[in-house]
Amino acid sequence: METWSYGEGAEPKRFPWPPPEDGAVLAAFGETWKSAVLDPGAFFRALPPRQGAGPAILYYLVLGILLAGVGLFWDVTGFFTSAAGEEAVAGEAGFGTLDPVVGFLLSPLLLMLGLLLSAGITHLVLLVFGGARNGFGTTLRVFCYAYSPMIFGVVPILGTVIGAVWMVVLAIIGLREAHQTEGWKAGVAVLLPFLVLVGLVIFAFIVLAAAGVALLGGLIG
Repeated sequence: METWSYGEGAEPKRFPWPPPEDGAVLAAFGETWKSAVLDPGAFFRALPPRQGAGPAILYYLVLGILLAGVGLFWDVTGFFTSAAGEEAVAGEAGFGTLDPVVGFLLSPLLLMLGLLLSAGITHLVLLVFGGARNGFGTTLRVFCYAYSPMIFGVVPILGTVIGAVWMVVLAIIGLREAHQTEGWKAGVAVLLPFLVLVGLVIFAFIVLAAAGVALLGGLIG
């Protein structure tokens, strides 16, 4: 059995996920979450290079579905009223809103699509900058474990923001350690697609605003 070390001078120990056949699943899950969130450098440095992506995806889906379940609870109870505002905005824009129960049932599919898309784009950027020393599977697993702090999203708005920022930081650290590359390359790979998307949204908004002003000017004139 391969062993992996956490931190300098640490005694070699087994990577916490997946648990051994005779091990406690919840204990392994908790240890994985704690190590990924609180000691990401050592955790991602110890990521087994030849491990398949299946265990990491399972870990990611369990967290994601749990978070989706909590979101469904908030929607059903109506404790937070942000959904009503979102529904009104969607109605004004001519879009419908997804039923909360349907959204929960579709959460595994949506989670997988989001994972593959984000990891795929990031790995492509990492390849362009020469930072992908290992395969796509490594990037995929990094994203699975970097998702860990999103569990803070059980507290709407504030928890989601904290979890998302923390997740980005873990993804950068994870790519740096797992691919044994420079930190700036990992940072660019994670942040560049997001910045490009934001830029496209701003550009589209400016174009639509300019078109609206021109149309309004034509009607007045």
